[in-house]
Amino acid sequence: MKTHRILFQPMGQRGIFPEGTSILEAARRLNIGLLNVCGGNGTCGHCKVQVVSGAVSDRTQEEEQFLSPEEIESGFRLACRTIPLEDTTLQVPAEPLSAPQRTQVECRIAYPSGIGMAAFNPSAPMGLAMDLGTTKIALFLVDLETGETLASQGWMNPQIKYGEDVISRIALSDHDQRMQKTVVNELNSWIQKITKDIGRHPEDIQQAVAVGNTAMHHLFLNLPVSQLAKAPYVPAIKSEVNIKAREVGLKLAENAILHLPPLIGGFIGSDHVAAILASDHQQSTGTRLILDIGTNTEISLVAPGFISSVSCASGPAFEGAHIRHGMRGAEGAMEHVRINNCQVDVQTIGDIPPTGICGSGILDAVSQLLENGIIDKTGVMKDPGRTRIRNNEREFVLFSGDGANGTREITLTQKDVREVQLAKAAIQTGIKALLQNHHLTVKELSQVLVAGAFGNYIDLESAKAIGLLPMLPSSRFVQMGNAAGAGARMILVSALERKKSLEIAAKATLLELAVKPDFRKLFMESLVLEPYASSVGVNTP
Repeated sequence: MKTHRILFQPMGQRGIFPEGTSILEAARRLNIGLLNVCGGNGTCGHCKVQVVSGAVSDRTQEEEQFLSPEEIESGFRLACRTIPLEDTTLQVPAEPLSAPQRTQVECRIAYPSGIGMAAFNPSAPMGLAMDLGTTKIALFLVDLETGETLASQGWMNPQIKYGEDVISRIALSDHDQRMQKTVVNELNSWIQKITKDIGRHPEDIQQAVAVGNTAMHHLFLNLPVSQLAKAPYVPAIKSEVNIKAREVGLKLAENAILHLPPLIGGFIGSDHVAAILASDHQQSTGTRLILDIGTNTEISLVAPGFISSVSCASGPAFEGAHIRHGMRGAEGAMEHVRINNCQVDVQTIGDIPPTGICGSGILDAVSQLLENGIIDKTGVMKDPGRTRIRNNEREFVLFSGDGANGTREITLTQKDVREVQLAKAAIQTGIKALLQNHHLTVKELSQVLVAGAFGNYIDLESAKAIGLLPMLPSSRFVQMGNAAGAGARMILVSALERKKSLEIAAKATLLELAVKPDFRKLFMESLVLEPYASSVGVNTP
């Protein structure tokens, strides 16, 4: 039987398959988690891949429907509809990868050409970049002579046991060093493991950079944090910090230097500075919008003459919290949802029976309920034929469950929809306020860069449909992945990039939403579930 070799990039996975095998089937056999909510029937349009080389079958009617002219011209196809006719190389963008697979390309920003490597100590064999997030921590071991990432590791922040949000941790942390020791002990443990995995030692690390939000930054340095929980939310220190790594308890080389870039404000930390730095290398001119969506969402409007930043208390709905069947992005979580009349199709992380629904699935579900007329633009569930009342609350059944197999029923309730509305309204208000402040409209944005784990996994069309993100052509959006981690590595290996990070923090001005006269009006308008576009952002008398 005739066979063809199929190579999937950037993961570098390949296999030999019988002629007639679709790209989607080849991906499945290689355990590459391409999204296919429709089960490979060509009706969802999610499994887009780019054919780099090799002849493939002719385009189908389904592909003509789901692929834009620009995508067709660039060689994009639907994996479920395409059959290689010879040895074929494919490029898989991050968007169609399911969550466990997407972590392989989560940090999607390459070092720019000409970046100065080994800028601080050319003899140092290794450097360490750390992204200290509220929920997750990421480490990157870097060769300081070449800039190559030697190893990386991500895991849940162990401080979660003291509280899922930073306010809970702040309440416990003053005069109590458990929070700092917890994270440092975990860092040392993982540093020991990943250096051992590549045949090296923690003592080989002579340079380190750590980025994080303001609370994580302060907790890491054992700085006072109680003032961050009350107005005017003033950091104990905003400037860059350079100390011996051992001073915070890190077990690296004896004289290893730890650098922490400057902060922008009480709720906008060095992780956002690093993300802005990384976004500077996306080859975009004009005005850019950069968002890192989470419990606290940081947004910056970046233009040649200014950087304006705002922090939005968007809440934990997009992390699965305060949602009846919400969960984090773990195996079994519904990560994508499609509704056609009463037919609900879902894709779960790990392709196992659903156990709950994570942020990207929640966003999809609300968008689909809106599209199918099951909720209206005010968020009200108004279709009694397709919803039900249980425990005095209206809900929509996403998955009926099967008690015999141990699966439970999963629903989206009226309260869940309200939680999503509040989260998306906070973010939309921040975007509108920044645009208004600079007399700009949505259409004047040349690029929208979405950073962070949640932003990397969402369906942009769902986000635009409910007004979480502005209604702009898909070509203007970039899902950056771990932009903070990428920026931290740039700061680690280059004196020029480190200098730029200082300039970014100094240039950024902070917009306080609470003191904006029309804040309440903007927020109430933003609760509506509908797209927003051209006129938004213009100041009105």
